[in-house]
Amino acid sequence: MNVAIAVLAAGCSSRAAGQNKLLACPNGQPLVALAAQRALASSGRPVMVVVGHMEAEIRKALAEIDAMVVQNPAYQTGISSSIQAAVALLPLECDGLMIHLADMPMVTQDHRRRLLDTFNESGGKSVVRATAVGLTGNPVILPRSLFSELSIGFQF
Repeated sequence: MNVAIAVLAAGCSSRAAGQNKLLACPNGQPLVALAAQRALASSGRPVMVVVGHMEAEIRKALAEIDAMVVQNPAYQTGISSSIQAAVALLPLECDGLMIHLADMPMVTQDHRRRLLDTFNESGGKSVVRATAVGLTGNPVILPRSLFSELSIGFQF
């Protein structure tokens, strides 16, 4: 199965006390760059980083990263517009889309691999979601069969 990865990095960091958490450098590199690099280290392709708020600064942080940067001009409307921006640019051969939040540095390669393996085992027909201590969360993989529903009403 060919699964694209959309690293969502368009939000306003409204809970981060005036700072953009994606530009914080906990390990010497911006969190958004770390998320993109980790996505690129997986088997998902293409890897897209959806940007919006502080777009110029986020793009600068991604300058050395070989990921597709996707602009979400409607980022202020919420996460669904970032998902729609990614879906709008998916190649036809994509069987699924992994939605990966850029502010989740504890998601490991093993987590991504297990999600991708589970999606492959479903034949690309199921929504696959991360869980922890019995709660569902992110990342999540959406099958191609849902792409048209995700795109409803979205226009650039």
